[in-house]
Amino acid sequence: MIGDNMRTDILAGVHEGIETILVMSGVTGEEDLVEFAYQPSRIYPSLAEIDPIQIPRRLTFPMFPSFSPDGLLWGRLD
Repeated sequence: MIGDNMRTDILAGVHEGIETILVMSGVTGEEDLVEFAYQPSRIYPSLAEIDPIQIPRRLTFPMFPSFSPDGLLWGRLD
């Protein structure tokens, strides 16, 4: 899950047990991070700073369709 909001994007990812990436170019600022008991897996200054090679090619969603570079795949991708 990539997002700019700890209260929505990152919380949803943490709740689902998936990797989370917080981009600091949006709602949540660096000074806000101390407010949360949960933390993102990674933090980047902006979307432009994310190196796609470092991000897992396949993400796991237990109940939802999962997308991969090969197209739409359903179920878990382990």
